[in-house]
Amino acid sequence: MNLINKIDVICAGISSFLREWSLSPDFTRYRTFYGETFSLALMALRGELNERIRGLLFNAYLQKNRNDPEFHWEFNNYALNEYYRITNDKDILKYLLPLRFKNTPCTNWTMLRCSTKFAAGKDLAAAHKEARKKINSMQKASGLILDERKVKSFQYHSFSLAMLAEIFENTGDSFYLDSFVQGIEFIRKFILPNGDFNYIGRGQYQSFGYGALVYALSRAFQYSGDDTIPGDMVRLVGFIEPFQRKDGSLPLVLNGIESSIPAAVDVTDPSFTGWYPYNNYFDYLPFIGFFLGKAAAVLRDCDVSQIRYSEQIPYRDRDFIKVKNGAYIAVLSRPGGYWTNDMAIPYLFYKNKSVLPSYGGEQFQNSLYHVSGLPLPYCEKIKTSIRSFSKSFLISDSILLLSLLGIMWRRIHFTSDAIIIATTLYSIVPFRHLCPLPDSCVLRGKRTIEGAGFIVESDSDLTFEYYRYSASGRLKVFSSKKRKHTLTIRLL
Repeated sequence: MNLINKIDVICAGISSFLREWSLSPDFTRYRTFYGETFSLALMALRGELNERIRGLLFNAYLQKNRNDPEFHWEFNNYALNEYYRITNDKDILKYLLPLRFKNTPCTNWTMLRCSTKFAAGKDLAAAHKEARKKINSMQKASGLILDERKVKSFQYHSFSLAMLAEIFENTGDSFYLDSFVQGIEFIRKFILPNGDFNYIGRGQYQSFGYGALVYALSRAFQYSGDDTIPGDMVRLVGFIEPFQRKDGSLPLVLNGIESSIPAAVDVTDPSFTGWYPYNNYFDYLPFIGFFLGKAAAVLRDCDVSQIRYSEQIPYRDRDFIKVKNGAYIAVLSRPGGYWTNDMAIPYLFYKNKSVLPSYGGEQFQNSLYHVSGLPLPYCEKIKTSIRSFSKSFLISDSILLLSLLGIMWRRIHFTSDAIIIATTLYSIVPFRHLCPLPDSCVLRGKRTIEGAGFIVESDSDLTFEYYRYSASGRLKVFSSKKRKHTLTIRLL
């Protein structure tokens, strides 16, 4: 099956599931912010929208309180404008115009807001000013687009790229194309051979990011003709495919844990590891369906008969190190800012899957996650991580972390079959080195941990401390009291 057909199969399943959902008596029981409008756009794009479904979805949208300060104007306006573009249904314009916005300042909302203004042909000068200012202030020299000053999110980077492509389509302005190309070149470096890419930053493993990146890559291929780009898309689609259920639905978080659909998520429930309080199942499902559908539409006008696969190459900048050594790939991310930025023990890809977890999660509301679930020294007595009041640096293959509470120097040596992590701590605070590992790991004796595909050897005694969580699932946290501590991760 070719790439376009693979995308169409996923979209068809999602659209079918959403049609059944809209006909269900429980339809209005589920919390949504923009699911109805994206469902309208998806079904219109696929030519599958009938009057009954249109009425149900549109009436549900009109029942929302648009005076609520949290009403998602940006997302709904974008989807309604796309629906209008596809159908030329002029009845929709009285609900779309004049444009109103929530004006959330983070980058992905800003780019979405500006994209909608350009697509609708409204307030163009202000849109140019806002979009350029945001890109100039938030895109790093590496190409990474920060979502906020302290948020390095691969998911929201990808959505900002999708919106940059939309803006370029509507303006033809090379400023946006240059920014888009730079951002595409950055994120492609982190797409692993199995299509996994959304493992750093807020929104890890969420379907939203995969849909956004597949669409952004379709535009990148359209602009460049680089036939390794469809290869990356094949990998991404291949990552998504196994998660699609027989009824056509996809989990919101592609981590293999989610087994039911909540009306509104309880982020303290381990069944929804990786969710955030603002996540709604019936927002993200039509979102990924719509952007996959847009990607397929772009590819239909391109020649995708020749597909090559990009090679995995080493990479480093001020924030990230990617190592390709022997049979594994390891990605290190400099600690600091949001917890989800941190990858102080490398994300490890081996035998076509990730064998070490991503870290972090919701940190501003009551949730499953805790700073003591990060692989950094932590003091139980004062409930503080060394990352507090800190600044970190990547120096060669090492992390230097300077904190008001002390100094951490972590040297990482990559061999063909092992990763050696030697950490030295200088502090008067009684920190313990923490090593959070997958829940399947087992401590054998005092200094050896057995995992799936690897063994961890410690030069000092290890203690199981507690369970913590990340988007990868439940973690077992082991600790060492030694100021100098070396872990060797041997691959089996």
